Amino acid sequence: MARLSQDVSVYDQQLPGINAGFSVSGSNPFRNELNLNIDAKVNTNISLKVYNLKGQMIETLAISDAMAKWMPRERAAGVYIVRMYQDAKPMQSMKVTYIK
Repeated sequence: MARLSQDVSVYDQQLPGINAGFSVSGSNPFRNELNLNIDAKVNTNISLKVYNLKGQMIETLAISDAMAKWMPRERAAGVYIVRMYQDAKPMQSMKVTYIK
């Protein structure tokens, strides 16, 4: 079995050898909206999805000009996971906290 050359955490890490990632623009925890900057080194199909802690996908975010915005007004305050997919493969996950 092949081993990765470095340890990888699920949260706030970009997996080794991928060509895209995202970061929060602003604060985390956040109140009204979460702004995400997308860094894609190659021209591929990228999507961002938001999950609750039960693992249920609750929203797919629209990406425009290398940015995405999530405004969870109808959601409960709490912890969510934002996951980036590149060509339908999971690439990066980040824990975010929504406070009201």
